[in-house]
Amino acid sequence: MVKNCHMMIFGSTGDLTYQKLLPAIFDLYKSKDLCDQFQLVCIGRKAYTLDEYLEPIGEQYHKQIEFHDFKKHILYFQMDFTNSEAYKTLTQFDFTKHWVFYLATAPRFFRLITESLQANQYLDQENGFKRIVFEKPFGENFEDAKTINQAIRNILEEDQIYRIDHYLGKEMIQNILLTRMYNNVIEMLWHKDAIESVEIVISEKDGVKNRGNYYDHSGALKDMVQNHIFQIVALIAMELPENLTPSEIRSEKNKILKKIQLTTDNVFGQYEGYHQEKDIPEGSKTETFVAMKLLIDSKRWENVPFYIKTGKALAIKHAHVVVRFKKNKGNVNENVLMIEIQPEEGIYLQMNSKMPGISTDVTKVTMNYCHSCLKYGAEPSAYSRLLLDTMLGDKSLFASWEEIETSWEIVDKVVKIKEKQELVIYEPYKMWDQYVLVEKGWWIDD
Repeated sequence: MVKNCHMMIFGSTGDLTYQKLLPAIFDLYKSKDLCDQFQLVCIGRKAYTLDEYLEPIGEQYHKQIEFHDFKKHILYFQMDFTNSEAYKTLTQFDFTKHWVFYLATAPRFFRLITESLQANQYLDQENGFKRIVFEKPFGENFEDAKTINQAIRNILEEDQIYRIDHYLGKEMIQNILLTRMYNNVIEMLWHKDAIESVEIVISEKDGVKNRGNYYDHSGALKDMVQNHIFQIVALIAMELPENLTPSEIRSEKNKILKKIQLTTDNVFGQYEGYHQEKDIPEGSKTETFVAMKLLIDSKRWENVPFYIKTGKALAIKHAHVVVRFKKNKGNVNENVLMIEIQPEEGIYLQMNSKMPGISTDVTKVTMNYCHSCLKYGAEPSAYSRLLLDTMLGDKSLFASWEEIETSWEIVDKVVKIKEKQELVIYEPYKMWDQYVLVEKGWWIDD
């Protein structure tokens, strides 16, 4: 249990807070990871009563008995966080306790909020820690990210800064590194001589919904590739550290990110009807789909293609990593290792075996490890895990500035490549994402 730690959310009326943060904090409350004195302060511009503020999360929580007790710990506080003078009204809260400030806002407000908290002495740590969680994306491009980072580093120590990427809190993302480290049979084959290709897929069935204003400034490149996908690439391709300490893991990940090489094989798409979505300007060239072929400049991964694919309004919602091994002899199926991230979680190894009976034909068989099947009761969400880690001061699953800096350098180059290509318009909810890869000769799911 974390004692005497409170939380304040800026951007509390957005979808992120309603869909992810409030449920995650409620889960921590139910699991008794929060003390009885815990207070959650939700900052918003509109004049809401607490019941009006909580209305969007609907009956799914109001019907739970524990939620009525949890509500006693929530305070909705009306304030315009874009007005630096308004922060003086926060003096009614006791900032001598431990506090976590969560910035669920656009990155352009990161500096203003941090400087305003500091100007009013709310970040003083004499009697309790003060930590700030910065939601992704951290900045809108490389130069913007550097400016934000320098500004907040002038105020905060690095151990107060938590740059969150909720994908790092997912069970099977954490399992990538552990599977390699503690299974020598896999690590011994984790190189160019054994692996033909690696594919990373994060496919979303929904369109932009009510996030049009945010998404049109971001697109698939900044919303998914710069953070989630590059973090997965790094975990797969990094050299194993001697110790699983946060600093060593982040250092090895950044070394790999610096070795990513772009190729001319890229596809940028936009789904039909995107311009009709709420808050999307007419004629927007924002990409809702990205497929890229990457190479890594290292001896371990020389000439091994990494195919990445992500997009909205696709046929299905799923995320996985597929490692295809090189074929052996004869006309047999290749071995494939698949790490399922969502909606199911598990590891699957496709092998070759003799068919039963007198035939000597070879068929493919699958060895399954269903991680989801081992769950008993509700498992903490990625956000629950990361919020608790923030309160405990554990930065193992948070991205370092160096990783973010390197990722932005790469994405800025990709943006320039995208500007020279024509967006491919695709029909929503179809299997177009796979057909694109077929046309380019890239491997896709069987």
